[in-house]
Parts: sequence; C-alpha cells; structure tokens
Amino acid sequence: MASQAEAALSVFACYKIDDGQTGIFPLNQKATWRHGYWVRDMAQQCYTGVHLRLYVPIGVASVTALCLGPPLASFLLLWHHRGSLELPVVQQKYSFLYSRYKSRFFWWESVLMLEELALVAVEVFGRGLKSVTHQILIMLATFIMISAVNIVCSPNKLKVVTMLEFMSMTVLSLTLSLSLYFVVDEGLSAADEVG
Repeated sequence: MASQAEAALSVFACYKIDDGQTGIFPLNQKATWRHGYWVRDMAQQCYTGVHLRLYVPIGVASVTALCLGPPLASFLLLWHHRGSLELPVVQQKYSFLYSRYKSRFFWWESVLMLEELALVAVEVFGRGLKSVTHQILIMLATFIMISAVNIVCSPNKLKVVTMLEFMSMTVLSLTLSLSLYFVVDEGLSAADEVG
C-alpha cells in the first residue's frame, strides 16, 4: 500500500526552486513559478497546463482509490459484520483484520492504514521543503502523534505488542532527534541533501 500511496500522493508534490527575490542574482532566476515544479518532472510547472489537466485528476482518483479506499473498505466491512465477529464463518474470512485487537477496537486496522498513509504523506510532501531540518521535525512530530494515539487507545489485546510498537516509534524518534545534530548548525550542503 505504501508504494501505491506514494505514487498517488506524488502527483501533488511540488518544489519551489527560485523566488526571484533572494539569492546572488535574483533577476536571473528563471524557475519562479509560484506553485513550484512537479517533483516527478521538474520541467513541469505545478497546477498548470498538462499537470492540471491530466495529472491532477489522475491524482485525485488515485488518492481516493488507493489511499482512502482500503481503510474505508476495511472499516465498512467490519462495521457491517460488527455484531457477528465471533461467528466462525466471519472469523474465517475477516479475523486477520480484527483478531489482534480488543473487541471495542475491531476497526483499528483502518486506523493503522491511515497512520501509514500519514507517514507516506509526510515523506512525499516533505521533499518539497527546502530545509532538511523542517523535514526531520515534521516526521518527528508525526511519529510522536502516532505513538500518543497508539498508547492512549492501547487497542492491542497483548500489552507486549503495544509496548513493542511504542519502543519501535521511540527508536525512530530518537534516531530522527539525533540526526538533527548533523543538520542544525552548519546545515547540509546541496550535494549532501541530494545524497
């Protein structure tokens, strides 16, 4: 799902190159389109021409079908069978979606899909930010929010699974926090940012 969501969301990912006002020679800056340039094709201006006519409608359909469709379908399917989740025939078909969660959180798999979608969205749209520091901070904030939701709700039947998920997010958050030491003071050169 992540690679499909990344492809669908990347239709809307734009990067501003020049602003026409700052830099050494602002009058010579040519890439000053106000919405930026499409990350998938930096020669294409965002939200105009072919991008607006062809790719944006494809992106809207893709985001609806590939990003929002699976969590919604999972939720509606389980909601429809919410009164019969203990029946053997329902368990054979759908228990992989709800068996690891407490009964009141039978729909939690949809939340996990949305959390993964949030991480993909941060990764895709973070590319459009000029500062690596801002990219790191947005990802860190997303990790913290996801951890908080998962700990507060604690939907898993097994407490050890909840703790393992929390520790995983803690390690990721700590890694991101420590990476700030390498980019805050001097920042990265343009070559390092690309690498």
